[in-house]
Amino acid sequence: MGKNQVWVYARSVVPDATLSHCHQALHQLGNRSLGSLLFSDPRIRRGAIQVTHLRDGKEVYPARRSVFYLDTHPLLVTEVFLPVMASVPRR
Repeated sequence: MGKNQVWVYARSVVPDATLSHCHQALHQLGNRSLGSLLFSDPRIRRGAIQVTHLRDGKEVYPARRSVFYLDTHPLLVTEVFLPVMASVPRR
């Protein structure tokens, strides 16, 4: 969210083995974003980023996905960037 608008649609898939083995922090995220955990813990590494464009009629949405590894346990994060992001002024 930014300026009271949705900018990104995201979906995360956490296998049971990852959830049961790794990071109690996953259980304790509360209202914090998953990204706040993924990018603050130096033990977590990110795999390759895959990018594409999704089409819905005439609309085109940039998207990416990547697998993060909590130790050796995977967690898939997919993000679709909504059109409002293109209209936000850059600093």
